[in-house]
Amino acid sequence: GQPLDGQPLDGQPLDGQPLDGQPLDGQPLDGQPLAPVDPTGDETRTRPWPSGLPLERSAIAEAKSRDAFAAPTSVSGTVELPEPLATSETARVAAVESIVEADPQVTASRPGKRALEGEQAPSLIIDKWAPTEITVGEPAFFQIRVRNAGVVAAHGVRVVDQVPEKTQLDLSRTKPAPQRNPQGLLIWELGTIQPGEEQTVSLSLVATAEGEIGSVAQVTFHAQASVRTVATRADLQIQLAPLGGPMLVGDRATMSMTVTNRGSGTARDVTVEVDLPAALSHPAGNELENALGDLRPGESASMELAVEAAQGGARQAVAIAVRSQSQAMVQEEVPVEVRAPQLRVKAEGPKRRYLERAATMSLSVTNPGTAAARNVRVDAALPAGLEFARADQSGQYLRDENIVSWQIDTIAPGGEVLLSLTMLPVLPGDQALRLTAEGDLGARATSQRVLQVNRRAELLFTVKDLEDPIEVGSETAYLIEVHNTGTKPEASIRVAALLPPGMEYLGSQGPRPATVTNTSEGQQVGFGTVPSLAAQETVVFRIRVRGREAGGQVMRVQLSSDQVQRVAVRKEESTEVYLDQ
Repeated sequence: GQPLDGQPLDGQPLDGQPLDGQPLDGQPLDGQPLAPVDPTGDETRTRPWPSGLPLERSAIAEAKSRDAFAAPTSVSGTVELPEPLATSETARVAAVESIVEADPQVTASRPGKRALEGEQAPSLIIDKWAPTEITVGEPAFFQIRVRNAGVVAAHGVRVVDQVPEKTQLDLSRTKPAPQRNPQGLLIWELGTIQPGEEQTVSLSLVATAEGEIGSVAQVTFHAQASVRTVATRADLQIQLAPLGGPMLVGDRATMSMTVTNRGSGTARDVTVEVDLPAALSHPAGNELENALGDLRPGESASMELAVEAAQGGARQAVAIAVRSQSQAMVQEEVPVEVRAPQLRVKAEGPKRRYLERAATMSLSVTNPGTAAARNVRVDAALPAGLEFARADQSGQYLRDENIVSWQIDTIAPGGEVLLSLTMLPVLPGDQALRLTAEGDLGARATSQRVLQVNRRAELLFTVKDLEDPIEVGSETAYLIEVHNTGTKPEASIRVAALLPPGMEYLGSQGPRPATVTNTSEGQQVGFGTVPSLAAQETVVFRIRVRGREAGGQVMRVQLSSDQVQRVAVRKEESTEVYLDQ
């Protein structure tokens, strides 16, 4: 027979692995059970974190591998003793399956007896005995002996064998009586075999034919081992000191916090993370981190963090998180309110003006913030195409800089101040008026208003008679002057005159020849189209006539052009013609 000595069916060492191939747990590193720690102990150490020196945020360190238990100290296994006779494949598979079934009666979910702690190493020796020769038809006895050569008990000992070929089993003489499974295997449950103890199975077989007779027997067993430890839990808690009342932009404050482990176990690799809202700032940034290391039960770490109010706005919060390998993340928030003035400035007024036509802008300066805006200066920078005319509210014109400036002492939260500025366009094109408002605590606002300045042609014409009154048969002349008083040329200027029946056309002068047409209302005098009339230029037309009938004679003149005078403008001039008797 061969000792089992921890060998499985395939002849390979188990190497600390149980039957299911998973490592066993349950043994502390030093082989001694862990003792619980009292979290209420008086020994508390505080490790301060210097304020203003947080570490840059980094990825949390990977969890260190900490084996809580030692390698397994006992195994269970099976051994085959080969004989010349081979067994069928189906019978062999069934035997293996029956051997490796777990026995819930020999395990427990709580620590076992103290005797089961430490190394458990039973060792079974199996031996088969048979007569040297047997006779066909006569009974013969075969024996299977199992002995525990180890130092601890072997539990659940089971012997499995088969009826050899060319034999019959005599159950009446076989001791102890075996169990038979559906595949015909013989199974003996021997229970527990103590160290040094031996048990024997005797089989009575009758040969039915000549030849070599034998079988392969198998024994399985298991060992029991126990271990105990103490489970602990880390319980990290954060104590935060409030920042106090509302802060003004630029104020500084110190945040105080304490992290305490109130649990029964050590908190490993404790890290504090602080996320500052936009309302606060820190030289190292708004995402801060501080690594505290390990915190034992009852131990605490205190920290202070100096911050500065950066900008106002709605009520916000500082987010604080504590991470540890031993506990889920703990989070807390500290509310913070920062008040600040906020300036807005804009100009309202005309969007378009013609050259030399004054434009008045209304300037609005408001404070939609949560604190008063103080010492506010408002500047309006004029472009080259706008000249300063006047300003109200003590606005001062700085000629060298072409800027109009106002000084406002205080604008309350939600308040508004209105200013007025009048300018004279002197150059055509888009003229951008740039506005700036600045106050204490960094309050600043800018805006721009564009005024479109256009040039315009404006035609002005006059009609007058050179002699008035005149005698019947005498001559006079009508002088027609067209003047472009605008800032750009005008095109396609047309002048026409209608003489009354009591006047006779004699001739005309002008930039273009005239044509005369007789109508029922009188003679129509039309001058040719003047292609263009530049700004501030004048064109003159002259018509000579003779008085034919006494009475008031009215001449009508009509002026039209492509842009300004699309609808003709008419003027009249009356001349008195008398008869000398």
